Amino acid sequence: MLLSEQERILTNEKNLLNNPNTYNPSTTWGQIFDYGNVTTPEDGIVFFVFTVNAGLSAQGDIELFIGGMPVECCSPSPQTVTMVGGAIWLPAGTYDVIAYGRQTGSMSGPSISNLQVGFTQFNDCTSYALQNSSSCSLTVPARTTPVGPLNEAVFAINATALAPVNQLVTTLYITVDGHLQINDESDFGSRVATAKCYLPLSVGTSHSISITSDNASATLYLSVIACPWILTTAARLHQPVTLSFPQMSTLYSIIGILFNDVVKECFVGKPKGVSFGSEDYYGYSSAGTGAIISFSYTFDSVNATVVTLSADGLGCCIDNIAVDVR
Repeated sequence: MLLSEQERILTNEKNLLNNPNTYNPSTTWGQIFDYGNVTTPEDGIVFFVFTVNAGLSAQGDIELFIGGMPVECCSPSPQTVTMVGGAIWLPAGTYDVIAYGRQTGSMSGPSISNLQVGFTQFNDCTSYALQNSSSCSLTVPARTTPVGPLNEAVFAINATALAPVNQLVTTLYITVDGHLQINDESDFGSRVATAKCYLPLSVGTSHSISITSDNASATLYLSVIACPWILTTAARLHQPVTLSFPQMSTLYSIIGILFNDVVKECFVGKPKGVSFGSEDYYGYSSAGTGAIISFSYTFDSVNATVVTLSADGLGCCIDNIAVDVR
């Protein structure tokens, strides 16, 4: 008997904005381009991705605002092309999308291009909508899925700080449950600073998040998406569920792309006392850019109750999970 659950809710998922054009800042901080408005059909996840291209000797800042609030900034090194992306939670409504920035080098400043903004939802999301705030507490409720009970949710924390004109933010800290976190992504040193952390935390327990800046005059903004089906880096080893089904069953999972097309992995096993990476796992699948993972593993000799399902790929997600019970 096949038990399947679609975790990524596709009913209202849509591409809200897709503009491939290239725009450049001036030598003073200001608006680069107004992309117009986007409308979210319900409360949910708004994710974005764009390219920042810095030519020879190009220096400057690119900042993205949604609904008048900063969500991203990038201050690239010269001669680099950077793909920038992230996700925030917004209530249903209409929001303007505007790029700001400035050129600080002797050559034409970094450009912004290929901006896309999308909307989606997932099962089991508990979220804190983007707003002028420095702290919140969230609990992802416990639940049993077709393959077993929820174990962890990734807390996708998007923190930004906006300093007054002619001031800078050089540090932005994220603290979770009283512990200072190492940012997975960050950009400091301009008028807007960003810090992002994608941290797996237990479900059924309240977790507190706070952010602080070195600039007391800066306005802080915080968004948190807590969801078992959003993935993080390989180093964090996210384990979304505790497997619970009969022996000889086959587990299935589809790993898709959310806002970042990176190498993604899905595996069944457990880290050993001496670890050699993927050799720790009985079932392992990996996919590079331009591909999704359709993972399956049959528990013939391996006991499902003593191993874990893990997946990684920052900016990717678990679209579907299923088990063919035998």
